[in-house]
Amino acid sequence: ITSTHNDQSIDADADCQAILPDYIGDVLATDNCDATLNIVQSPVAGTALAGATNNITLTVTDDNGNSSQVSFNVAVVDNTDPVITSIHNDQSIDADADCQATVPDYTGDVIATDNCDASLDISQSPVAGSVISGSTNEVILTVTDDLGNSAQISFNVAVVDNTDPVITSTHNDQSIDADADCQATVPDYTGDVTATDNCDASLDISQSPVAGSVISGSTNEVILTVTDDLGNSAQISFNVAVVDNTDPVITSTHNDQSIDADADCQAILPD
Repeated sequence: ITSTHNDQSIDADADCQAILPDYIGDVLATDNCDATLNIVQSPVAGTALAGATNNITLTVTDDNGNSSQVSFNVAVVDNTDPVITSIHNDQSIDADADCQATVPDYTGDVIATDNCDASLDISQSPVAGSVISGSTNEVILTVTDDLGNSAQISFNVAVVDNTDPVITSTHNDQSIDADADCQATVPDYTGDVTATDNCDASLDISQSPVAGSVISGSTNEVILTVTDDLGNSAQISFNVAVVDNTDPVITSTHNDQSIDADADCQAILPD
């Protein structure tokens, strides 16, 4: 046998096996008497193989039964990536007091198969416990088999602000002097509000009824509403009374009067 036969590798199929090729045609051999040599392969071509070590023997035999052999190894190599069969929709997590959130462990949600490896390694980036913020945080789940073949799936995790602002100021009931029509104009109380929020540094403050509204009577509820960018809100309310502090105006005139004295030189005062 004058040809050389290096070790070979074959890609594994879906069952982590491979069909053995026919290597007989690769053999070069000469014989002193027989010009037409018989060549056989063991195991024969078409045999299903698995694993990294499969010894193949090629035997060359002449008409008188004299033979020579050459052997080499055929490895069935897994070059197939795992297949992730689960889907991962985008996720949302409530923001904490710092407008952040901790990434959960999503690796347990992954369902994947592999042609050769029954126990796949699953990793996550960023890892569980990482602190994230904002509405766009890509999480990548990677499934890897024993040969380093891998598949990935990714989805977005949004940190969502579902926390209402906190109003830290207090608002006692108020009173306003009534005008000539026994009414009053509501002032703008929004500047009196002190509030904080976990995510929004610039809160929107509104008032109902709005400043400039005309009110009357002793019971007028004013509601101050603080709203963040995500629509979370907090309210505080108080009462505004329109108080009459204006003296009456006497428009009639009263001249001095005289009344006739009675027998006692007195008189009864009229109404």
